[in-house]
Amino acid sequence: MNSTSDAESNSGFLEEIASVVTVIRDGDDRVLLASSSNDGPWSCLGGAVRSGESLEDAARRYPQEDCGVTVELRGVVANLNCALIHSQRDAGPTSSRGERNTW
Repeated sequence: MNSTSDAESNSGFLEEIASVVTVIRDGDDRVLLASSSNDGPWSCLGGAVRSGESLEDAARRYPQEDCGVTVELRGVVANLNCALIHSQRDAGPTSSRGERNTW
């Protein structure tokens, strides 16, 4: 795995983005999943945290915006650090593992 300085020198610049993913369960312990298209992959709701927004507010905002669901937060499952590496060639973001992000 490349160090941050190797990643920056090889690919452009490194950008850290705070994001949230919500796991929403109902009374029957079913999990709410969403898809952005009819044939797209299913996933939990979430995304990038806006400037000045808390993680908790972002975790409440995404289900409301995407599905009209109001949630009660019950805890944090994980706190992970991720980064995007922007290529100097195409200025498109890739993950820190070199995978192309498609959002």
